Amino acid sequence: MAEATVAIVINKSVAIKALLEGERHNFQENISWIETQMKTLQSYLTEVVSKNAANFINSIGDLAQDVEDILDTYFLEIESHKTKGPFGFLKHPSCMPCYAVTDRYLSLEMNKVKKIAAEIKQFKCDITAKSNIDGEIWNQTDKFQKKLFGREETVQKIEAEIFIEKKKCRVISIVGTGGVGKTTVARDVYLRVRSKFDCSAMVYVSEESNYGEILFDIAKQVGLRESRMKQNMEEHLYSFLCSKKFVIFFDDVTDKWDVLKDTVMTDSRNGSRIIVTCREQIFSKSVFHLDILNDSEEKELFYNLILPTPEDTLSVVLKNIGDKIVQKCGGLPLAIEVAAGLLRAKERSERSWNELLERMSEGGANDSLKILDLSYQDLPAELKPFFLYFGIFPANCEMSALELIKFWIPERLVVQLDAGIKPEEIVHAYVDKLVARNLIQVSRKKSDGRVKRWRIHRFLHNLCTRKAEEINFFCNWDNLRNADVASTARIVVTNSSSSLSDNNLQNFAVPRKLRTLHCFGKGMELANFIKTYASELRFLQFLTIEVDNIVINIPVEIANLSGLLNLALKGQFITIPSSIQGLKKLQAFEVRSREVPENILKIKHLKHLFLTGVVILNSIIRDRHHELEVDLPNLESLHFDYQYGYHLGRSSFKKLPSFRTLVIVGAEMQTLDGLSCTRPFPQKLEDLKLRVNPINRGDDIPTLDLSRYENLQWLYLYFDSSVNITCSLEFPKNLVRATLGRICTQDEDPLKKLQKLPILKVIKLKKCIAGTMDFSGQNKFPQLQILMLSDTLFDQVIVDEIGMPKLSKFIYRNHPHQTSKVPEKLEKVMVERAEVEYVA
Repeated sequence: MAEATVAIVINKSVAIKALLEGERHNFQENISWIETQMKTLQSYLTEVVSKNAANFINSIGDLAQDVEDILDTYFLEIESHKTKGPFGFLKHPSCMPCYAVTDRYLSLEMNKVKKIAAEIKQFKCDITAKSNIDGEIWNQTDKFQKKLFGREETVQKIEAEIFIEKKKCRVISIVGTGGVGKTTVARDVYLRVRSKFDCSAMVYVSEESNYGEILFDIAKQVGLRESRMKQNMEEHLYSFLCSKKFVIFFDDVTDKWDVLKDTVMTDSRNGSRIIVTCREQIFSKSVFHLDILNDSEEKELFYNLILPTPEDTLSVVLKNIGDKIVQKCGGLPLAIEVAAGLLRAKERSERSWNELLERMSEGGANDSLKILDLSYQDLPAELKPFFLYFGIFPANCEMSALELIKFWIPERLVVQLDAGIKPEEIVHAYVDKLVARNLIQVSRKKSDGRVKRWRIHRFLHNLCTRKAEEINFFCNWDNLRNADVASTARIVVTNSSSSLSDNNLQNFAVPRKLRTLHCFGKGMELANFIKTYASELRFLQFLTIEVDNIVINIPVEIANLSGLLNLALKGQFITIPSSIQGLKKLQAFEVRSREVPENILKIKHLKHLFLTGVVILNSIIRDRHHELEVDLPNLESLHFDYQYGYHLGRSSFKKLPSFRTLVIVGAEMQTLDGLSCTRPFPQKLEDLKLRVNPINRGDDIPTLDLSRYENLQWLYLYFDSSVNITCSLEFPKNLVRATLGRICTQDEDPLKKLQKLPILKVIKLKKCIAGTMDFSGQNKFPQLQILMLSDTLFDQVIVDEIGMPKLSKFIYRNHPHQTSKVPEKLEKVMVERAEVEYVA
């Protein structure tokens, strides 16, 4: 908890300093002192490794929490003064005594803080600090592609079982204890066989995964049309799968199979297969059991992870120590991977390795998973809160950089100090450090090789939750029965197993210092809690309610959460009151519901809006093709997935002058026209993603003219149609990435317009129809590095040694009716699409 709170306080002090820039009063002096002192305390936490330092670390955490309370209390006062303008005391004379009172109380509180800080500094002198150890520094390696050791024969048997001559849909299950490598084996098999099927899907299942989300994930991966996913999805998905030869991989399906089988176990006889991993055997046929690795297999795995290149070697002494460390891992691949990740982060020295071996041997018990605890203890102080935060999410769920940004930025774990560095890049940097230690598993990669999605093993997830509760980083709702825990709780998580109910609300202490509340289940009870206690939760800044098929009426009292900055409401049957517009500090709002009030499109202070649902218009206007009324002058990102023909058009875009990211799923022709013709253009737009509603052959497609969007760098344009569309496109000159889907390029070839763009690095064509694609010639595609052709039918591709001089990767997935071959130049840099999207 200490590491996280100190980091949060530093980031909050930076934000408040920015708010006070240009003003002179004691606020600035005190805030600057807080920033400096917290950075000093942060360095203390990095240095201290003594086992007897728990009281010292706790004292730092307690002080940081007190300072956070001070900042949050007085930040509200400072902000209220600030909103009156730089000369607010002239317009509002009452503001002068308010400033004086706030300043005086802040000074009194700061005197107490400085006294405690001095005591901590003295305490630190008695703590043994970590000494520097000389040794060879490890080379950082990106070993995202896991190799199988000792499982090759099992993989071959599973493949043979999949392709056995039986047309009926069959289940192949892989069973084994936790950490034995079930997921690695099953995913490897899946990637080997998926190209032999019409469609495929890979789904990670967690205890908190709801049925609708799982089906949506399958539908999206197998290629069910967007329009069919919005209504009667279960029925449409079943019909779709009946007509296909499919393969689906479910990871950890033990607790969910009974509710999934009726949809995925079709009656068709197309040779479809379902691969599942289970902790316990739940099927009687086609079962494969995984045992722990033997001595030679576990050593092979360990040293493959330890040594970055085949030429790299270890001394005899280190090899002997390494063998003993491997033996302590008990043949579990998970334990071996974590041990290797821990050692890679250390100096390659006899002292470092022996220290780990001794710590693994303490207590005498041969606990193969002890290494997980040791790896956490060895994490740098600044990384611990990021690792612990993964324990908040349901086990085994996948997470993307965008999802982590939604949590880490508002929590002040990450602050964007440099406008040139995107938050996504900051998040990637932190997560990559955890990946290097094998604490976070890579599940999917992008075309450029960067990690796209992560997940955390169940055992490591358990470690996160246990450590988080030990240090009060976050707690489960049930812990609030303890008044002492409730009085200091900053982050509270509820899930389906929490005992929260309307009948026992009185048995819980109100966590009045609560900053973050995540609800994964029990939404109805939480709504009643908000109705009763909203006015007492003045520090609450982040609220998530995520439920399945439950009717929940969010109470109007939600507007009393005066400090709320981020709100996420996810559930098909969540009803949202119009009072939501009264949340004056709300900056980010995510809504996934069938019914959404129109007035959320007029919350002028919003910066980020993620909207999925049916927008309810004014009762007088029910026109299916009515343009939405929008007034969001400060909005920076808009993710919009709407239904029933409502659209954004010219007048809408005029009210979005600040947005940098626009994602629309279900875009209408009026949207394309509006983006092309809006005056003035939204010049700040950097990232545009459009998935256009179904279009019939012969429909009039307006020209999409983006040539005046000088800051637009990323473009994704996909027509959700059964026919390929001929669309005239004008591209911005500074485009870096272009993805086009279901576009016919035979008559109106967009490649001719892309070839001269000076900084274009990535082109992806998905399910397109092309004639001759010419990439040859001088000055054509001068910066292109990645080219993808996925299910794209073409007559021929022309390349030479001059065009595309910087091409380094050609990603290819063959169209079923493709007869022409790709040129040799592309074959040399070709990778299968599966190698990019998934990691074995």
